[in-house]
Amino acid sequence: MKLVSVDPKVGSVAGGNVVLLQGDGFSERAQVFFGEIPARVLAVDSGESHSRCYVQAPAHAAGTVDICLESNANRVLLPQCYAYRRAALAEESELTRLIRTLLRQLKHHLLENVSMTVAVDYAGPGEGDLQTAAMAKLPALVLTGPDIATNRVYITHESLELADGRGSFMHYRPPSTVDLSFTLLGAAASTVELLNLLSAASHFVRHQDWLTMPRDPAHPSLGEVRWELDPWGETRTQLEGPDGVRAFSCGFVVRGFDFESAQPQGLHQAVDTVRIRAEGRNNG
Repeated sequence: MKLVSVDPKVGSVAGGNVVLLQGDGFSERAQVFFGEIPARVLAVDSGESHSRCYVQAPAHAAGTVDICLESNANRVLLPQCYAYRRAALAEESELTRLIRTLLRQLKHHLLENVSMTVAVDYAGPGEGDLQTAAMAKLPALVLTGPDIATNRVYITHESLELADGRGSFMHYRPPSTVDLSFTLLGAAASTVELLNLLSAASHFVRHQDWLTMPRDPAHPSLGEVRWELDPWGETRTQLEGPDGVRAFSCGFVVRGFDFESAQPQGLHQAVDTVRIRAEGRNNG
């Protein structure tokens, strides 16, 4: 029995990543350990010249661990082959790219002074609504959010099945598809400025049907991906704010964002032929 490769070689300390182990001589009752912690075995595919085992990595402290596979009373080890890391918060995720694209669109269509930072004061009970604090530069737009809710329209309820070219196919759990709700806060020093900014913001929210960005900035040939953009919630204005600042808020939602990609669930053998047994009925 051999264990020759691990893919991927890096995962989250929270566990849950699906890892493919490849080698020879795996049995269907194989057990896998990341360090000393057992992993959940999802599927084993063992042929004459290869064996593959899909496992779900367990949670583990940050660091590099051995992977051990036990099968048919045999034990093989790949030393220091899998690295546990905490979330790479400084790297740009798909959600970060989407929000960055949204900010660029707002700067292009509405106002250069757009940010994700906001200074707000909440009035006490019975004292009114949200009060926007004075900003360093007016007019200004502030994007807040997102609030996240499951999308019941675009979500894929059925598991995906993809052939691997070796007579097998993999079941994939549907991705987590969500709606991202944002609030746009506008502030200005005069009523005229505020109403003009409100008009422009409302036009953007109601007539910008799609939010589009490159599928992969490093590979332009892969084309673009886009999400539906719709108005959301009520538009509210406050024309008598503190320090003479006027403010408004309006909302919009980006629909159908895959917050988590599809994850493998299990490996199955493809069926070459289907035989249907016909049973005759004696009418005599």
